Amino acid sequence: MPTFFIQKEDIDGQSLHMRENTHHILRVLRYKPGDELTLSDGEGMQYRCRIDAVGGAGDEILGTVLSAGPSEGEPETRITLFQGLPKSDKMEMILEKGVELGISEFVPVRFARCVSRPDDRKSAQKTDRWNKIAASAAEQCGRGILPHVTDPVTVREAAGKIGSFDLALVFYEEKRHNSLREILRGADSPRSVAVFIGPEGGLEQDEVDLLASHGAQIAGLGPRILRTETAGPAASALILYELGGM
Repeated sequence: MPTFFIQKEDIDGQSLHMRENTHHILRVLRYKPGDELTLSDGEGMQYRCRIDAVGGAGDEILGTVLSAGPSEGEPETRITLFQGLPKSDKMEMILEKGVELGISEFVPVRFARCVSRPDDRKSAQKTDRWNKIAASAAEQCGRGILPHVTDPVTVREAAGKIGSFDLALVFYEEKRHNSLREILRGADSPRSVAVFIGPEGGLEQDEVDLLASHGAQIAGLGPRILRTETAGPAASALILYELGGM
C-alpha cells in the first residue's frame, strides 16, 4: 500500500480532514468511504486511517485515525547525497532509486567536470521538478519523510557543510580499494552521513583534497568503476546495510 503525504494540521486527535492532494486518491485510485489509507506527515509520523466520508465538492477526505506511530520506512541513519550534476535525465533515476533506498536529502553539486550547467532559471525549474519526482517516489515506497532536493551548490559550498555530519565520505575511483566497511566500523554508529559522488568525468584531485581538508574521508566502491547514476544509490545501500538500516 502506498503512503500519502498530508499536512500536520490534517490530523486532529483521532480525526482526519484531508484537504489537499486528494485528487489522486479519490479520482485516480478510486478510494471510497470504508477504505483505509496509510498517511505520513512528512516528518516521520505515520497514520493508518479509515475514510468515513468525502466532503466539500468531492475533494476532501473525512476520516478516523485508527493507529499512529513512527514510520517504519525510515532508516535511523540519515544520508545526504552530494551528487555531481549529471547529463540528461540521469538525475531523475538517481532520485527515484535513492529515495527507494533511504536517502534523506539530495544536494546537486557543480564539480569542475560537470557537463550539465543549467542557468539560474532552468536550475530552479529542474529543482522544482526533482522535488516532485522525489515526493512521488517517497509515496510509492512508503517513506516517512519527504526527501528534499536543494538548489545546486558549488564545491566550496558543499565542503562547508561537511562539519554538520557525523561522517562524510568521498567516493573516488582512484581509491577504489579503500575499505568502506572498515571506515564504517570505526565510525561509532554515525546518525548522519554525507556521501559525495562525482559527475561522469569523475572528481579532480584538488576537489578531493578540498573535501578531505574539511573532514571527509576518501573511500572506494570496489575494483570496478561505477557510473555516476549507479554510485550514489550503491554507496547508500552499502552504508545502510552495514549500519543496520536495510
